[in-house]
Amino acid sequence: MWGPWGIGLILLVSRTTVFIISHFFINPKPCGMTKDISRSLTANTDRLIAANVATGAAIAASARADAQMLGGRLDAGFGALNNTLEAGFSGVERQIGAMSAEINFNLVQLNYTLERMSQNIVERLDQISFSLDNPRYIRA
Repeated sequence: MWGPWGIGLILLVSRTTVFIISHFFINPKPCGMTKDISRSLTANTDRLIAANVATGAAIAASARADAQMLGGRLDAGFGALNNTLEAGFSGVERQIGAMSAEINFNLVQLNYTLERMSQNIVERLDQISFSLDNPRYIRA
């Protein structure tokens, strides 16, 4: 039986390729070489994890900054659009108000004119009626 430490791995690292060479030994206790490899793997793993965390934090910060910048631009754009629409609706509202006031004024004038015309018609009809009832007072 070879035990749990029967196989040790030696990693030889080149620039682009990792070679894995199996090393068999009978002694179940880890030797200095496997301890060094284990420490090296642990240290490299820790460095990679730290680098990934730092990279992830940088990406998250960049994403937050981009989102805030985009949010600011969208707020500014929609704010300008909203102001333009409000100004347009305000102008339309003022025009409608002015037209309403003018229509009300003209309706009052029309009412006054119709009252005067009605009074003139009634006076004229009264004169005609009086003339028909009293033919002696008719001018020749």
